[in-house]
Formats: sequence, structure tokens, C-alpha cells
Amino acid sequence: MSKVHGLFLDVPKFVDYRAKVVRHAWKKFPVLDMEGKTEIAIHHSLTRQGLSGSNAWGYSKYHVDTHNWPGIGYSYVIEPDGTIKFCNPINWRTYHVGNSNNFSIGIVLTGDFRYEEPTEEQKESLRLLVARLKKEYPQINRVRSHDEYPDYYWKSCCEFDYQKVLAEKPKVPVKEELGSTYKVQEGDTFWSIAKGRDFNVIDLEHANPKVDARTLQIGQMINIPGKEEERATEEEKKSPAYHGNSIQKYLESIGEDGSFAARKRRAEELGIKGYKGTAAQNLQLLGIIRDGNKPPQNVAKIAVDGSWGQATTKRLQQVLGTPVTGLIGGQSRHAVTNNIPSVRFGTGGSAVIREMQRRLKVTVDGSFGPGTLRALQRRMGTPVTGAISRTNSSVVKEMQRRLNENRF
Repeated sequence: MSKVHGLFLDVPKFVDYRAKVVRHAWKKFPVLDMEGKTEIAIHHSLTRQGLSGSNAWGYSKYHVDTHNWPGIGYSYVIEPDGTIKFCNPINWRTYHVGNSNNFSIGIVLTGDFRYEEPTEEQKESLRLLVARLKKEYPQINRVRSHDEYPDYYWKSCCEFDYQKVLAEKPKVPVKEELGSTYKVQEGDTFWSIAKGRDFNVIDLEHANPKVDARTLQIGQMINIPGKEEERATEEEKKSPAYHGNSIQKYLESIGEDGSFAARKRRAEELGIKGYKGTAAQNLQLLGIIRDGNKPPQNVAKIAVDGSWGQATTKRLQQVLGTPVTGLIGGQSRHAVTNNIPSVRFGTGGSAVIREMQRRLKVTVDGSFGPGTLRALQRRMGTPVTGAISRTNSSVVKEMQRRLNENRF
């Protein structure tokens, strides 16, 4: 029997998941020479932990049904509880980093790390998996995040400091058993309980048919899903809500309003005309909010002069995927906005600032004030002062450099 490259059943929390992922009826990934696999690419799923379908099965369904791929694009999925799901042999040419697929092995961690952090269990499993891959295949000489690959500077992936994680020495994790019980703690919801484990809210509802999730009590015992009959039905698994493609549930999962009125407003901001909430429009809106718009290529570079003028704002709008006007409208007049030449004073905030605030993980109100500026300074790695100069600003210079690389 030929060797299955990348199958490490002796690694803690490692599961052979190949038979459970969705696959195309006839399409197959090309099989390559293992010697050519020299890199590891780290991704995050861009779906919140605990969201229905935010797991290996959900990604495989999305890749097959929406992208028409042969199967899931990653070789490994690391779930919030640290389970490493082996989905494809690593010598297959799966789809995850474009022109670099031939030599890269794809690892994805479940979560949207623009808004949340990897769990400690995920970090530990990532360390163990990368260490084992390098030991087994000494030709692997580089680890990169998705946005460090050519043509992917614009991608918000993987959004956590993977180098810091990998620099720590691996421990030996202990696997949690499914099919047990859980004592409800203060502040618990079905959502928070599911977030750190290998099941979702719908599975919890099936395992606890007589429990009202809205009235959980401290000390109450609930069932943890184990058997298949305690989990979502096949019909439920076909729904957009289950496999993570519900725009309403996604917005609610990141703390935003998922109502039709709020979605319509976001659609208009992001250039989706005549939004009526159709399935196609919802999928388009979800794709932009969750994955980002790919900025135009081969555009002229902006000057790195530290002045936040209209050219810089226009480029920022292109990279963040908001309407391109070159202006930041709806701003209050204060010490910060007085020093940004492309600002226009008024009310209502700005779409590009709202998108910036989402990525900076601060309050989303569309107004650029000292709090948002400090978060921007932290992201850019410049002194955090909450103040900005009109010319030769260090934070603006660093932002301009990144924008010239199609990233933020």
C-alpha cells in the first residue's frame, strides 16, 4: 500500500477526515512529486468560531458547491478545540495560494482572526503539526501566511502572529471527549459553548431538545453532541446557515446588525446596486464583507510622503473595497481630522473609515477620531500617540507603503 503523505495518526488530536469531506463527483486534484513540496501556507477560515458550518465539512461543501473545485482547498483544518482534520494528502495540488499551489501545503485554522483570536488549543496543534511536517519532510524550508504569497498582499489572511506562535515550544495537549455533559457557567450561551469545540449551535440544539437556549441557568447540565443522531440533520446541513454562508448570521456573529435595513445599507456602501436580499446578492455581500474585494492590479503607486491626501484615500478605498471617491466624508472637526487633507466635514461617517474600523477591531461608527487613530498606529507599528501631523506623518507613511503593496 502506497504511503499517504501527511497522515500523522500519532500526533495528538489528529483525525483522518478524508472520508467525511464533500468531494466533486468526478473532478480530482493533480498528484505531484512530494519532493517539490517545500513550503507551508497558513490561513484562517474567515468564518467565526462556533458559526454553523465553520468547520472542515462546511469549507469542503463551499469549495465544491460554490467554486466547483475537486474538494476542500486545504490539506489540514485545525478546529477551535485543537482537532487537526486531515482532508487531503499533502502531495496533491489543492487550491489555496494560486500560482504557489505546486510547492505549498495548506493549513487553515477555523476562525475570523480580524475579530477574534486563535484558541490556545489551535496554537498548540499548529506547533505540533508544523514541527512534524518539517521533521518528516526536511525539504520544507519555509512557512508563510496567505497574504505573504505573490499576488495576495491584499488578502486579510491569516491575521494572527503565526511566527510568534511557532516560536514557542510544543506541549502535549489532551483531547476532550465528545458525547459528555457540560455545566453552564455565568455568561454562557449556546454560541459561546460551541465556539471552543468541534460542533456548532445546531448540533447543540439537537443534543438538548428540551433546553431553551435563551434561558440557560448557571449550574445547568447540558449534553455535548457526540453521536450522529445528536447532530444536525442532512436537510439542515444543506442550508446556508449551516455551512457558514448566511450573511445575517455572519453579521450577527461579528457583533453587527444583520437586519435587512442594515444589510441594504452595507450593500450600497460596497457598490451592490438594487439590493433586495436575494440569495445571489447575499452571497456577494458576504464574500465582500468576509473575504474583501480584490483591489485593481497594475495601478500607479502613490507617493510615500506622510500626507493623507486624496490619492492616499483613493488607494485606501480600493484596497479596502469601498466606493472610490478620494474623500473621507461625514467627519466631525477636531485635532485629528483637521490634519487629514482628504477629510470633508459633516455627519454620518464614512464607508472607508467603517471598513478600516472593522479591520482594526474597534467601534464601528465611521468617524475617524483619536481611538481609531491609535488602533491604526498600533497596526502600522508606529508610535501610538493618538495625534497625527498634516505632513510627514509616520503612520501615514507606513500606511502608504502597505497600500502600494495592495495591503492594509
